[in-house]
Amino acid sequence: MVSALEYFKDEVLEDKISPLFDSTEENIFGKKKRKKSIFSLTDTPKKSAIDYFYSDIYEIEEEDEDERTTLQYTKDILQDIVTQSAGGVVDAAESIANLALPKDQEIEISDVVPEAKTGFGKFVRPASQFLIPYTGVFKIWKGASLFIKNKKALDKFIKQPVKKGEVKKIFKDKGQTKRYIFKEGEEELFVYSGKLNTFKPTTKLTTKGELGIAIGAGAVADSFAFAPTDPNLADLFVQFPATKFTVMEWLQTDPNGDPGMERLKNALAGAVPTAFIPAITKGVAKGFNFIGKPIKRKVYSYADETLEREKLEKAQRISEKKPKTEKEIIELQDQVKARRTTTESIAIKFKEGNLIKRGIINFLDHVRGIKYLEDAAVKAGVKGLKGFGKSKEMGELTVYQDGRFLVAVGGMVEHFLLKQTFRFKDGAFVSTNNNGLQDLLIKNLGKDANVDDFFNYMGAKSLLSLKETDPKMFKNLLNTDEKVAFWTKKASDGDANSAYVNALDDMDRFNRELLQIAVDAEMISSKQMTNLLAKRRHYLPLYRDLSSDELFAAKAGGNKLRVALRGKVPIGTKEGELPLSNFFDNYIENVSGIISSSYKNHLKKNTFDIIDNAKKQGIDDLDDWAVKLTAKDLQGRQLKKITIKAPELKRQIKKQDTDLDLNDLDDLDDIALFRSERVSGLKDNEEFVFRTNKKGETIREIYKIKDALLYNTLRSVSPREFIASNAFVKFARWWKNLLTKAVTYDPGFFAGANFIRDTLSAAILSRNPFHLPFLSTVYRLNRQILSNKPVKFKDGSTMSYRELSKEFFLNGGSFASTLLRGETNHAALQTIYRKMGHSDYQNVFNTPKRYLDGYEKAVTGFENASRFTEYVLLRKMGQSARQAAFGAREVAVDFGMQGAWTFWRQYVSTVPFLNAGLQGLYRTARAIGKGSDQKAAVWTKMSAFVVTPTIGIYLLNKDNPNYWNQSQQIRDLNFMLPIGNDNWLKIPKPFEFGAISTIIESSLDDLYKRGDADSFFDTAWTVLKAQTRLSVVPQVISPLLNASFNRTYFGSPIIPEGMKHSIPDYGQSYPWSNRAITMAIENAPPWLRDRLMSPIKFENFFNAYTGTIGSYFLDLLDTSTELFTDVELKDWRLDEYPILKRFLTLDPAKYTEAEQSFYELKKKATQAIKMAKKFKDDFKFELYQEFLQDPENMELMRLYPRLEMWNRQIQDLNKQRNRIQNLPGISGEMKKVQIDEIERMVGQIFDKIMTDLENQNLQIFDPVFSLK
Repeated sequence: MVSALEYFKDEVLEDKISPLFDSTEENIFGKKKRKKSIFSLTDTPKKSAIDYFYSDIYEIEEEDEDERTTLQYTKDILQDIVTQSAGGVVDAAESIANLALPKDQEIEISDVVPEAKTGFGKFVRPASQFLIPYTGVFKIWKGASLFIKNKKALDKFIKQPVKKGEVKKIFKDKGQTKRYIFKEGEEELFVYSGKLNTFKPTTKLTTKGELGIAIGAGAVADSFAFAPTDPNLADLFVQFPATKFTVMEWLQTDPNGDPGMERLKNALAGAVPTAFIPAITKGVAKGFNFIGKPIKRKVYSYADETLEREKLEKAQRISEKKPKTEKEIIELQDQVKARRTTTESIAIKFKEGNLIKRGIINFLDHVRGIKYLEDAAVKAGVKGLKGFGKSKEMGELTVYQDGRFLVAVGGMVEHFLLKQTFRFKDGAFVSTNNNGLQDLLIKNLGKDANVDDFFNYMGAKSLLSLKETDPKMFKNLLNTDEKVAFWTKKASDGDANSAYVNALDDMDRFNRELLQIAVDAEMISSKQMTNLLAKRRHYLPLYRDLSSDELFAAKAGGNKLRVALRGKVPIGTKEGELPLSNFFDNYIENVSGIISSSYKNHLKKNTFDIIDNAKKQGIDDLDDWAVKLTAKDLQGRQLKKITIKAPELKRQIKKQDTDLDLNDLDDLDDIALFRSERVSGLKDNEEFVFRTNKKGETIREIYKIKDALLYNTLRSVSPREFIASNAFVKFARWWKNLLTKAVTYDPGFFAGANFIRDTLSAAILSRNPFHLPFLSTVYRLNRQILSNKPVKFKDGSTMSYRELSKEFFLNGGSFASTLLRGETNHAALQTIYRKMGHSDYQNVFNTPKRYLDGYEKAVTGFENASRFTEYVLLRKMGQSARQAAFGAREVAVDFGMQGAWTFWRQYVSTVPFLNAGLQGLYRTARAIGKGSDQKAAVWTKMSAFVVTPTIGIYLLNKDNPNYWNQSQQIRDLNFMLPIGNDNWLKIPKPFEFGAISTIIESSLDDLYKRGDADSFFDTAWTVLKAQTRLSVVPQVISPLLNASFNRTYFGSPIIPEGMKHSIPDYGQSYPWSNRAITMAIENAPPWLRDRLMSPIKFENFFNAYTGTIGSYFLDLLDTSTELFTDVELKDWRLDEYPILKRFLTLDPAKYTEAEQSFYELKKKATQAIKMAKKFKDDFKFELYQEFLQDPENMELMRLYPRLEMWNRQIQDLNKQRNRIQNLPGISGEMKKVQIDEIERMVGQIFDKIMTDLENQNLQIFDPVFSLK
């Protein structure tokens, strides 16, 4: 019996495909073929109508190839700069190697690099041959000379004699050697009273010393880097009568002279000019500086003129308008600023804030302004900065590093509620070992208790306690006997339940520990805490629910608005009353508010301490950053709360301010709700902070922010306005979170691809030299699971992995830093509600969500593996828990980081992985950029862990054409290890560093093997886009936009061009397309089927919105279709199984580079035909003639009929492939074999077509940047 595949070979393929292989003896079926190649453009096949239509095209003569345009010549110069610089190094290496070899064994490798194409290139080669070794020798000798000179000077400095009765002490301070001379007996005082001297090493050579080293370095370069027969400077001078004399004639090169003597002559001939190279270099540098300074001065002057003009205009407007309020003055100022031109705005921003720094704060790192303040303080010489010097040795973080944990407040709240409470002191977290809220409730009430009912009981007890402590508030809130009776009954019912009573006692303890955080952050004093807890026993916040008011309706997309009205408005639902919000909601949000406000106050306090310390030390350099306002400055500007009258409630509710005299605080609600925008009288550029003075009182201090960078940071720390997400942002964010979770929940992602990428990146970025890829992470992950294994620290102490894991989470090593948490942080409170049994989640969906919580815990565990590994290693090195936690956040991408610009924050919350990609680039830039103290280590480890494997894998694959025919997307994102028979194991490359790997491989192949740089530049650009995931389109519309361009998220076509134009939409499917979707569309009624999208496009839409988890659902759906049909689906290949397909690519490849190139070429040819026809039909003869004079257009139009013919033949194969899939009576295994054979044929055909076309020397394949 003849199989479908054999019949197809005999009856279809032989007649249609064999012409493609005329250049070989036999086709892939073993049949003889015609000898003449169809790829010869001079022997064209029978002309089609389109050929006759453009018959005049073939008569156009080609341009002279030797003539170079300005663009081509510029390209050749750029090419020469690259190649001839390398050529100079090769020439120098050849000369040095031949020094040790006999004449008859000398090597010649200079022809590896081709000769220059331009005059400039002919200069570059010998220049690099000389300057590279010259520079190396000069720097080494200069360094050695300075070392010897400074060593002598240091010995003299140390051995300086002292007078009788004096003592000399030599010590190191910040890497500097210092000498302190003091009188005997005063050592313990150690006061630097004019006797302290610092050794300052010499960094410059004398003119004579520099001249000597320059001549010596030049002699070495001339003698060793050039061959004895290479012409020297004397060969040039003897050509002119004025410089032709005996010495020059002797110095000129003698081809027959002794090699040693000729090298000596080269050194002597170059002695004079080489002596002046350092002076020339300095002169050029000064020249650039001289040019740059006037430009900078002009920009600054332009900015100053603009600001001065605005100042005068503001004064004039104020004089004319006579504004009465601060708000009116600000509006006038804004009107003046709005008149700035774009040029003026750029100049002012350049002068005031540095555009790059402001961009970093606004888009990447909202607390970076504090880092810039710290840098200014260090430069100004401020002492006692946190995280510097002795403070760092004591384990403290810098203020900026402390600020980086601000995004982790949600994690702090979660830890406090769901795990254990903690103390917060000087930025460090110390566990109290007491239960968090969840365990407290479970211990007293059980897992299935009605949490809402308990909190209603607690609320009743809290309200009734006001009867004694604040009778006025009690009467205002419960203004009828019915209300008092209602809450009294609630309390008495709860008192009858012993579990409720016990839980209430524990809640009092929990409240004390919560308020202790506010005390630790100096928000309130210990005395105030005692008074507050005494007044409101069993405290619960009395926030009101305004969600049904028109105020809420006006804020589309806003959350429930809860405001602390205390005793102002009665509790109830009648006119003039407002109901209480859910007590459980109130309490959770109050915990979040107090912890958040406390941490913000702690951060602002430490920031302003930098300003204050500088002032105390007599340093005024930071006055341009911020100044503390004195009592005189604040005279007449009392910050008062606004009195809200009942009729004005709805209109004024947003403007309600808090009385910030916390020494007179009468309700805890204000602690959670206060923000800078709630302070009346505070100017736009002013910020406040609370401190506890020596008397134990809470004082408020106000600072005027003068620097734009610090202003942006502090505005993001304490925003002046609440900007609710509108309805569209929330809608778009939902779709983004759906995809984010669908990707991160995939085991192949979190336990496979992402785990591998993270461990590679962590090993490179680690500050511990023993952090090894895979090994270190897997080892610590195993130990973390075992938990009780001890870890020994540098000081000899030990901790178990279980204890270290708790310490890691408590100190913020993971809070909001993982992809899952960082990308979905806005849902943190909802997660807490669900975990704690909130009534909104006590339904049929609660159990699956609880299982989902457990799954999320596993996902986060894998994401934290590399971070926890780094944490353990840093703790073992002796770092404090807080320092190690920061190091753990830095070793991988900190997904919790965000910019200060509110619009940008909301925008990136709608685009999947945009912030992740930007933060990855930013983290890499911090590691290898200017000022990094780990730059050398990162480059070294990257060479070991990325570059070396890249070169090794390249050598394994470089001669395998099937490797280079794999899709570029697959090769760019993975290390491809060959496992035999054209199958590969894919090891995901780390983002950012993986891009470097791909570019290196591309440079090895394109610059040296192929000899052109086009593919290199294309690859580099593709890699920068793909590896960094920089999609900027919101997820809600991204798939729609990609579909309009027929492109997937990764850039490959959704529907191949050939299929798109030859098969109706409903028939466009692959053998591996989802069977259920394909059957549903193909079997729909004709009137509906013609209006439906293709199965391929529908499946792409579904996967684009639901990610990998969505594709798993389709796989399950696909498998289930066999239950309803007698057609057996083809068996899956190993690289089609979930998870495995992330790590395997098997032969035959489903989509090859040749296939992509073919359809791109066909698209260009079609466009060329349409363009020529349009010019001709529109009688645009000049454009038509110009178009035809381009040889590439000519070639594309000549190729068009052939490309169409080949495309039709390939489509016959695709149709047969689909028929095999639908054939009944054939096993899935047989279908897999036959379809794989067709896939292999298609791949061979595409490869043959493109190879033969490229061998025709067509100009359409000529590179723009060639190295040949």
